[in-house]
Amino acid sequence: MTDPIEYLLPIISVDNFKVVEYNDAFCKLTGFSDEQLLGSEINDYIQLLPSSAKESKLSLTAFIEQVGSNSEIDATVLTQHYFPLPVRLKLLKSDQPSSTTKIVLQSFLNKSIDPITKLPNGWAMRCHAEHILADNQQCSSLSLIVLSVDNFSTINFRYGFEIGDIYLSKLGEILVATAVEAVIVARYSNAKFGILLNRSKQTSVTDFNAQIDKLINQLMLLSYKPLAVTKEIAIKKSFSIGISSQNADLSHYHPLEIAAETAMQQAKKLGKSSVVFSKLDTSQKLIDKKLIIDELPNALRQNQIELHYQPQYEISSEKLVGFEALSRWNHPALGPLSPQTFTTIAEEIGLHLEFDIWVFKRVRQQLNKWLEHGFSVPKIAVNVSFKTAEMPEFIDRLAIIFQNQPHLMQSIEIEITETAAINNEFSLKTNITKLRELGFSIAVDDFGTGYSSLKLVRTYHGYFDKLKLDKSLIDPICDSDMDREFVGKLIDLGHILQLKVLAEGVESQAQLVNLKSLGCHFVQGYYFAKALPITEVEALLSSTNS
Repeated sequence: MTDPIEYLLPIISVDNFKVVEYNDAFCKLTGFSDEQLLGSEINDYIQLLPSSAKESKLSLTAFIEQVGSNSEIDATVLTQHYFPLPVRLKLLKSDQPSSTTKIVLQSFLNKSIDPITKLPNGWAMRCHAEHILADNQQCSSLSLIVLSVDNFSTINFRYGFEIGDIYLSKLGEILVATAVEAVIVARYSNAKFGILLNRSKQTSVTDFNAQIDKLINQLMLLSYKPLAVTKEIAIKKSFSIGISSQNADLSHYHPLEIAAETAMQQAKKLGKSSVVFSKLDTSQKLIDKKLIIDELPNALRQNQIELHYQPQYEISSEKLVGFEALSRWNHPALGPLSPQTFTTIAEEIGLHLEFDIWVFKRVRQQLNKWLEHGFSVPKIAVNVSFKTAEMPEFIDRLAIIFQNQPHLMQSIEIEITETAAINNEFSLKTNITKLRELGFSIAVDDFGTGYSSLKLVRTYHGYFDKLKLDKSLIDPICDSDMDREFVGKLIDLGHILQLKVLAEGVESQAQLVNLKSLGCHFVQGYYFAKALPITEVEALLSSTNS
């Protein structure tokens, strides 16, 4: 190969569809060795894109054999981590009779390489792992280590982003040198790295576990020593490390990745320089959670989640006084999901605002339909998490939904659900004030079980209309005098603050009698009705209205 272009572009030569020669640029692009390339089938490394194959009606071998010199077509070439890299193929055929064909590859942006550390990235990690699994179908032979640098952002703040990038590059080099038995060391994002280990058939499980333990110890030792970034700057940082269980029988890469990531997040909660192994029994749970995370946004877009409405009754008269809108998702693969499951995940992945806004849109649409059909509809309660309630954009998004029908806001009660501690008390107070100004009623949901709802009620009780006592407080109300008195004191607190009190989860007449004697105003629960689909709500409204 003497043409100057052959030093610049990756080129591979084939004879009878077997690799006979290649240049340094091809080796650099793919990362494969002589032993892997020479004599191998070209189809093992290069595939036409499905769209190109369909348009040309040719396979790769037919394209090489039948098409003339300088012909081009889109394809993919595998890298050493089995990532399908998009390329443009060009054939170079000699004018002289020959069975050898040169294939020139014009490569585009390699999405499998991290631009800062030059390490493989998460794409490459996934492709490499899936190749191993497809090859031997033994995911239990794989172990994934996820390492995160604690408080990495302080490096950027103190020294600047350039020093931060140099730190990541040097740390990547050290990890590669340390994890010599790893099949791949990759940088996922920010200051998070992955190390994939594969147990060979010649290595016992005991020896493999010992190998992992040894590597973990080496990684922790790295965190005890300052890393020399420049001649003047040395930085010492602790690591949080998560490992997929060495004995877990995981049949796919997804749960392997999630298991290690989840363990790493748990290690962060334990403090600096912590190591956590994932639990053995998390495989199916992780698969299910990953499936929900992947499909929840689409489920909202396509309205796959339904709203049911649970009736609320006044105790003294047993009159219907409201409904609570509750989400229901009958997942095509997982079946009926607990609302707590996917609403919690929505918060974890930052989708809580979009989820809550979606619920408000559906409730507004349904409320409008019922009113158009002549139903007299009591107030409808909608749950909103603390995280949503304290977001500055929440009020503006909510106002847009009701801008053409502002009168409907008076028909909705917003239940602030305490799923986390308050992060922005000023913003929360501002939003609560604006909600009342818009005409919404406000209730505190799950009162008596949260982080700071007592302080919230004490501070903002003037803005609230109702306290909702959690089902966990109502369940034992008939069990002992202490349980009964405890609920009674919470109801008394509502009276002192001039708030109505609603008890959730009432399932028996005995519970209802106790709540009535304690001065509770409203109830909801299976004793009266479960959460009803729309057709049953309409039947209830018809009988109530008549």
